[in-house]
Order: sequence, then C-alpha cells, then structure tokens
Amino acid sequence: MVATSSIIMNEAVLVTKAIQYITNELTEGLQSHRLPEVLAKFNLAERFCSTITGKSNVDIFGSLGKILVIGVPACKVKDIRGIFKSFGLVDRLECYLDYPSIQGYNFDRLRNNSKYSLIIVGPMPHSTQGTGDYSSVIARMEDSDEFPTVVRATANGTLKITKSNLKQILQNALDCGSLAA
Repeated sequence: MVATSSIIMNEAVLVTKAIQYITNELTEGLQSHRLPEVLAKFNLAERFCSTITGKSNVDIFGSLGKILVIGVPACKVKDIRGIFKSFGLVDRLECYLDYPSIQGYNFDRLRNNSKYSLIIVGPMPHSTQGTGDYSSVIARMEDSDEFPTVVRATANGTLKITKSNLKQILQNALDCGSLAA
C-alpha cells in the first residue's frame, strides 16, 4: 500500500511541475507574441488555432511561418538568400526556382498548411500540378482562402522575380504586419 501511495505522490509532483513548465512557456509565448509557435511546440496548434486567431489553421503561424518563393528568378539564388538574410528571414526561406522542380511541385500540399505565411510567385510552367479548373495554379491559389497569402513578383507588368521586387514584397509584408522578422 505504501508503494502505491508513493507512486501516486510522485506522479502528482510530476504533473504539478509539468503544468508549471507549460504555463511558463505559454505565458512567455504570449508576452513575446510567439504563442502559435509555443502551441506548435506542444502539438497544440491545430487544436487551439481558431480560438487564438479567429481564422482557419492557415494562419496559425501568422507572420512567423515559412516564405515560399516559387518561379524562375531573373537574379541569382545567392542574391535571393542575401535579400532574405538582410531582412532576418533566411531561415524561413523555401525556394523552387527551376522549371522541373516547379512542374513537379504538389501545390495541394499548401492548402490549409499552417507552416507558410507567404508565397511569392514568379514565372512558372502552365502545366503544374494542382491547377484544378483554373487557368493556372497562381489563379487557383489567389482565388482560394485555403492557401496562404500569394504575392505576384512582377516587373513591367509581367511575372518576374527580381532583387528589387523581392525587397519591396518583403518590406510591404513586414510593414503591414503579415510578416514578422
């Protein structure tokens, strides 16, 4: 009988310590505006996302998610990385910059995906996966609120990923709060 009560006491102490730890983490996340990140750490993001944001799980990471650049750039990959680094965002950058990788990319994986904050699109093949009934996958993503925010990288009225429009897109997203560094 003594052994059983000792185990129950140890479990109660463990639960109390775990509650204190999680409470401290949540409080720190709330104060530092990183609550979605902290919830994700404890695998609670999906459960509580709409309670926090009032939106679908696409927005759980809000301004802290990954940034996808997809399209053939008119600048070098090292320039893209350098721009993201100068904004403090290089660790959140994900790129698909050549026709074969874009053509094979499964855009449906971006639907209702809480890991992405922003999708920057440039020139890409028309025959990509996930176009559905749309003329292009870009049109489909722009027309649906199941996808993260989509921004077209344009220069002179055509899709084109350049150093200057990448800087402008990132600055605009930071200024309006849809992206945080």
